[in-house]
Amino acid sequence: MNKVSRNYGIDLLRIISMLSVVFLHVLGHGGILNSGLSPIKFSTAWFLEILAYPAVNCFVLISGYIGYKSEKIFPKPKNLLVLSFTVAFYSISLFLLFMFFGSETLGLQELVKSFFPIIMKNYWFFTAYVGLFLLSPLLNLLVYKSNIKHTFVYLIVFSLFSIISTINDSFSLLSGYSVMWFVFIYLIGAIIKKYNLSNLFSRRIWFVIFISSFAITWISKILLHFSNIPFLANCSDILANYVSPTIVLMAIGMFCCLSKINCSSSFSSVISFFATSAFSVYLIHDNTFVRRYMISKIHSFISDLNFFLFTLSIIGFVVAIFLTCILVDKIRILFFKLIKIDKLSEQIEKLIKKSLNAVYIRFENILNSKAE
Repeated sequence: MNKVSRNYGIDLLRIISMLSVVFLHVLGHGGILNSGLSPIKFSTAWFLEILAYPAVNCFVLISGYIGYKSEKIFPKPKNLLVLSFTVAFYSISLFLLFMFFGSETLGLQELVKSFFPIIMKNYWFFTAYVGLFLLSPLLNLLVYKSNIKHTFVYLIVFSLFSIISTINDSFSLLSGYSVMWFVFIYLIGAIIKKYNLSNLFSRRIWFVIFISSFAITWISKILLHFSNIPFLANCSDILANYVSPTIVLMAIGMFCCLSKINCSSSFSSVISFFATSAFSVYLIHDNTFVRRYMISKIHSFISDLNFFLFTLSIIGFVVAIFLTCILVDKIRILFFKLIKIDKLSEQIEKLIKKSLNAVYIRFENILNSKAE
């Protein structure tokens, strides 16, 4: 069997998506969007915000695309275990760091949240991702068993959910901060993989879809916000959320455009260097304590700057945070190699598979005996 070559276009999308996540957090958690900006600064900040909005959907699309394999319905528990160890490492180590060197006393509540980051939803994305991972065998099977007609029906249903939830959260999709929404996007990623939908259009067409969707979202945001009509101004965020059809189209356009890119070997090594630590960038900079004591202060440094320095400072903060987190994670990777986290995860995976197999055999025997 030929070894499947790695798609470095998707790894590049991981890097761009994580940079976009940092933009979202610098602008949002950093207080910039709510700091009483002038019209031109407001428009620029939201230009960057909406440009970055597809990031989360892109990560879930990648999960669906990579996770779907017609010959293998079940994902590897090892992958989730390694991610869980990484989450626990940063959650606990950053708690200890701020406890010893921070200016405020951290109590029992912060301690519990740090030691149980998944259960306590310390990182909402990872908590939702764990739920998605547990559901992924069923989702993979659904896509595998579906024909073109079934897939068309699914896409129609998904479109209705997206449109209705953009107007009003009638189905409790929580603006995309939910496992249910992740399920929808995962299925789209799996469908793109199964039917090779990225080849439906050229890269240029996918890019046009991305740019057009972005333009509609940003222009509607600015026009509604500055309309001087209270009702319309209150609706200015109608397309600026994860479930918005235009944001979904931006994500699909980005995914299909970048997944078709061929990279040179030298550029591929650079992409690999950053892509392997992309998830850790999220874990470090969006940690509760980093966000509370560092990220939230950013607006105080740049809100009063002139337009040019304001824009340049936002980009500078994002790049500095991204690169710092990447370098920190390279130390974490060396530490994990030293304590052999990979081997530990493999041993736990074997134990899980052995236990599940034993339960399955017992379950099968019970059903067979009942049938007789």
